[in-house]
Amino acid sequence: MSKIIRITSVKGGVGKSTVAAFMAKYLSERGNVLVIDLDNLGHLTSLIEILRLKDVEARRELGDLDKLRKMSGYDYVIIDDPDLLKVIEDPSQDIINVVISDVLALASTLKYLDKIGGVKVLIVNMVPPLPADFSKIIKAVSELNVDLKVVIPFIPKIFSLLVRQDSKTELPIVKRLVIAIENNEFNGEVITR
Repeated sequence: MSKIIRITSVKGGVGKSTVAAFMAKYLSERGNVLVIDLDNLGHLTSLIEILRLKDVEARRELGDLDKLRKMSGYDYVIIDDPDLLKVIEDPSQDIINVVISDVLALASTLKYLDKIGGVKVLIVNMVPPLPADFSKIIKAVSELNVDLKVVIPFIPKIFSLLVRQDSKTELPIVKRLVIAIENNEFNGEVITR
């Protein structure tokens, strides 16, 4: 049975597709990966090509979630889903829901977290970089009732990846998140590096 990871956000421009692409990169080292790019811009599909992920299949349509769960040949299915309201309406408890926010949208994002089923992972992307706020954000996030929390400091490598199309770029914090997902280590900890 495939492990389904759905990545969503309240607003665009928070790194959703970038995190999805790097999750696909690291999960493809552990098993067969299918990514489903539901974003109108198709940014995830482009990033899969830039990262030269030959072992990752990309599709642009979702289909039926029950069929995805039972589909043979994929250990992991990553869904880049910009429609948070659709995510809230799905009561599935076997899906890992990764909700990404930047600092500016964090208050709005928190209003929706309790309405999401399944395992909840919150990623706070620190864009723009506000070093003075970093420790305050970590403290506030650590007090939330979420299965796993990640605070990513501003990462210039993401932008260099897009500009230079550098397939060797790494995001170690996303690799650590992938290991936690693979091992079902949803203990409420905060990952910061």
